Amino acid sequence: MKKLQKRICQSTIFQFNGKFYNQIDGAAMGSRIAPLLADVIMSYVRDQALKKINVENKPIVLWRYVNDIFDAVNDMSALDIFFNALNSVHNNITFTKELECGDSLPFLDALIEKSQTGIQATTYRKPIHSCLYTHWTSFIPHHQKRNLVVGFLDRAYKIASTYNVIHNEFMQIKSMLIKKDTPKHTLIAAS
Repeated sequence: MKKLQKRICQSTIFQFNGKFYNQIDGAAMGSRIAPLLADVIMSYVRDQALKKINVENKPIVLWRYVNDIFDAVNDMSALDIFFNALNSVHNNITFTKELECGDSLPFLDALIEKSQTGIQATTYRKPIHSCLYTHWTSFIPHHQKRNLVVGFLDRAYKIASTYNVIHNEFMQIKSMLIKKDTPKHTLIAAS
């Protein structure tokens, strides 16, 4: 199995600016094996980093999705220790860190916020988010238009941590899609 993995990772040839190159490390983006390898390798990196640090410096919360890691620690020194341990596992894997700002931190599609009552999750949109989505009158199959609506609502439903958060997100989605001439009956049917 190890030989097969090595062969897959070292036999990728690609072209850039008219020259051919042989990829010498990692799986090619878009290859079928890449997500599996990424998950296995990131699990290994996380486990090795945790072995390198003392129990008092280990995160009290640790979530990982492929190469994105969310962790909560007792203090900044514990964060630095864990961060350095992650970056020491493999020479070609370098993590960056994003600290909470104003009691909130984006993680994947969610914005995790601290409040008086605990932790709340809302849908996250990057500051450069432009609301550029397919217009309802676009020449694409009807099921793709409907699936866009269903996808927005499903994402909001899965992320939102309270009724008020999901209600506000649904209203924002509705407003955004009405601007794209999405028929109201489609919004009602999808929700």
